[in-house]
Amino acid sequence: MSEKIQELITLEPIEFKVTTESARQDVQTYGEIPEFDPSLGKTDPVNAQIIIGSKHFNKQVSAVEKLRKHFKEPSLTYGRAVDTTAKEITAIYEPAKLAWNTARKRIDDFEKIQEQKRIDAERERVENIGRAITALQMLISSCVGLNSIDLVAKYESVEIPTEEFYQERHNEAVEVYKDTMSKLESMISTAKGAEEVEKVRAEAEERHQAEKKALEEDAKREREEFEREKFEFQKEKDKLKAEQDAKDEAEALKKAEQEAKELAEQQEEADKKRQKSKETEYKIAEAEAITAIQYQLNEGGNAEDILEAIISEQIPHVQWLF
Repeated sequence: MSEKIQELITLEPIEFKVTTESARQDVQTYGEIPEFDPSLGKTDPVNAQIIIGSKHFNKQVSAVEKLRKHFKEPSLTYGRAVDTTAKEITAIYEPAKLAWNTARKRIDDFEKIQEQKRIDAERERVENIGRAITALQMLISSCVGLNSIDLVAKYESVEIPTEEFYQERHNEAVEVYKDTMSKLESMISTAKGAEEVEKVRAEAEERHQAEKKALEEDAKREREEFEREKFEFQKEKDKLKAEQDAKDEAEALKKAEQEAKELAEQQEEADKKRQKSKETEYKIAEAEAITAIQYQLNEGGNAEDILEAIISEQIPHVQWLF
């Protein structure tokens, strides 16, 4: 440390013209600000008193501030000198600090990477153990519905838990293993019993199906024989029917011819009767017309009156066609 800086260390005592106690008493002496009217101006006694008080306190504060700066200046100069020397020394150390810290950071980073790897490996180890125990616990649910052969294969595929792998959870894994294997043995026993029952049922079903098939074949042969006999019977029946139909058809034809002949004779007789009736009606009409004309003549009518009677349809059975 330089002599100049050493000299600055010796500071004069801090002595203000007033103390904190005298400052409090000074403020109390002036008391509270009285009620005043700014519009009365500075000549007003009350306003003048306020101006005096303001100047007094401004003066006191200015005096204190001046002494503050006076007493503080050596300290500020000392602080600036300390900062300058510290910066010079720091500037020498800074490059070395950076280089050494950079090298150290590489070591720290490597340690962090190794630690993270250790943490990841430990987490993976714990998770692998947990997954293995869970898989052993879930094995039973995956075996539901399997036959005895597949169950035995599952049983034989389960490995005995090793302390090397399961480590702190080895005892737990062994208990799960024992429970799982016990349940698998029970499932295998149950499956074999069910399969034996199924085998007996299947054999019985096979015999039943064979008997059923034999009965169906016998029934089929009987149906075929029945259908053949039914066909022959129907064939003979159809033959007899055809012969009868031919006979009936000949008789029906003969009968129809006879009925047609009789109908023709009846029609001819009816035509004759209708013709005779028409002739009679014509003669009656002719007689009526002649009678009507004769009446016209007897009444003194002439040809024009008769024509007029014909036109007006007064003479029956005679029409005027024009």
